[in-house]
Amino acid sequence: MAEPPSLDAPVAGLGDADALAKAWLLELIAARPLDEAARLPTERMGVDGSTLVAAVVGALVSDRELERLTPQGDLGGLAAAAGAIAGAEGPADVVAAVERLRSVVWAAIERTAPGPPPLHLAGRLAHVCATVAQVALAAEGSGAAPAEPPRNDQLSRIRLARVGDGPLWVEALERQLADGSRSGRPFALLLVELDAAERLRLAGADEAAAAFARIGRAVREHVRRADVVAHEDDGRVWVIAGDTGRGGAKALARRIADAVEAAASLQGAALTVSIGIAVYPDDGREAAALTGQAEEGMYAARAVGARVGDGPEPDGPPHGGVRSGPSAVG
Repeated sequence: MAEPPSLDAPVAGLGDADALAKAWLLELIAARPLDEAARLPTERMGVDGSTLVAAVVGALVSDRELERLTPQGDLGGLAAAAGAIAGAEGPADVVAAVERLRSVVWAAIERTAPGPPPLHLAGRLAHVCATVAQVALAAEGSGAAPAEPPRNDQLSRIRLARVGDGPLWVEALERQLADGSRSGRPFALLLVELDAAERLRLAGADEAAAAFARIGRAVREHVRRADVVAHEDDGRVWVIAGDTGRGGAKALARRIADAVEAAASLQGAALTVSIGIAVYPDDGREAAALTGQAEEGMYAARAVGARVGDGPEPDGPPHGGVRSGPSAVG
């Protein structure tokens, strides 16, 4: 996919970087259990958070500023330290922290823009934040992330390594699996796929971008702050909902389906989604099993004209019976 171009974006009125960094910090605090909030490096956020936010905002409107955030740029060390600035404790935490930074900046753009933000600005912001996340993940994987706040005259230079063969959100799923293995708590994986993705693309790039943005907003508005939401380029959205069993996952899926239908349309007709569900540990204990189950459920729902494929019933009490494969509901 071509890199989203820099834009004449409405960033002048976003306010100072300190205010945006504070909003980012509040998002990070809200996503943590109360007894872990004190572990966030608030002092470091105060020193370097605003600098990183300012660099991200600058990269929205300038390819040259974006280049500064790459390993070859003079702010590459700052991007490498993004996880440390946010108190991330692993690859999944890095991805989640940068996603919260993206959310804060986008909320500020929507709040301050005189009208609807440019359609391609969401893609540009996602690209800038993905660049920061990749540099930070590469630094974490190599142990090269600086322990001290980076300074322009002593910025570390790191090689941008390939983090893995799958999307970055899979790192978050692996982390959730590890947490579930230790705690025994369930979680749900939802696959939300637009039913008319190809038809929407044929309608035109601007209309598709606007509809996809509304769909993404509808999904985000119905999940908790700590849940992970990952967008793919083919009209798919993955949701990882912690501490959620099958009943909660079904209810969430129905709310998302309702919200998408209310928020997005094409030529006057409401757009719809098909949603598949997988629940840990009932439907699997590995990422491949859960993603496969969610995908099967999504296709099962679409095949019968339902909105939600709820997956098989778990083995053993309290449900009893045998696993029957994905089924479709509602």
